[in-house]
Amino acid sequence: MIRNIYINKILYIPIGIILLFINFFIIEKLDLYMGIFIILVLDFIVGMAVYKKTEDTINNLIITILSSIVYVVYIVYTSIFLSDTYMSYEVIIIFLVSFFSINLFCFMKKYIKGKKLNISGYLKYLCIYFVVAYFILMSNALFFYGRGQMSVREINMIPFRTISQYLSNTIDVGINIVVINILGNIVLFIPIGFVVGILLKKRYMNILVLIILPVLIEVIQYITGTGISDIDDFILNFTGELIGLIVLLGIEKLYRRKHKINIGYMFSIK
Repeated sequence: MIRNIYINKILYIPIGIILLFINFFIIEKLDLYMGIFIILVLDFIVGMAVYKKTEDTINNLIITILSSIVYVVYIVYTSIFLSDTYMSYEVIIIFLVSFFSINLFCFMKKYIKGKKLNISGYLKYLCIYFVVAYFILMSNALFFYGRGQMSVREINMIPFRTISQYLSNTIDVGINIVVINILGNIVLFIPIGFVVGILLKKRYMNILVLIILPVLIEVIQYITGTGISDIDDFILNFTGELIGLIVLLGIEKLYRRKHKINIGYMFSIK
């Protein structure tokens, strides 16, 4: 019996790998925004179908890992042996969309069922994988890919100067560059606020960690000469983190109200 359970779980490994290649095929063939939308819908359908068939969140975890771990391993390889390879932020966005949509149905079921559905173990390993994978992807995007060491280190401590320059020169710079540098710096940090809120339940610790992380990034970029240390980057990154934390707190509040409980969390790890 136990042996059959493990065999059934192994069968979901190729589904995750196939989904990985389908996601990147879609993003290569279609417009970015249309591709992201299709990936969101496709991965949600796959995640929903797997959970409905097995009613075991671990299978969604398996597919989540296999749908992106191949590329994460490739990132590690290229950062060591092919340091001049460029990685666009689109890859991180695809990772986030796929990660979120594969597991969305499981979270919806938890929201509806409450204590009847225990996802503590599943959530624990999901968070561990996300932290490791996202750290690898973001580290390479921020410090390695396409970032040669600068001969002169730069730092900007004037709030909103860089943001206003982008907004006032949208026509010259290009709308895509403006979106990537402003909206991208917010969106890419939203998941960090969400995950930190899950792992750390104390509010003051949440805020402290969310402040330290973007500050640490700017300090590392200055020391290594891999980017301009800019207070506007901190403002945008921290804004994204706060959005993620606020969304999490809002979901938890609605969850407790729905199930009429004063103590307890929807996203709890034991």
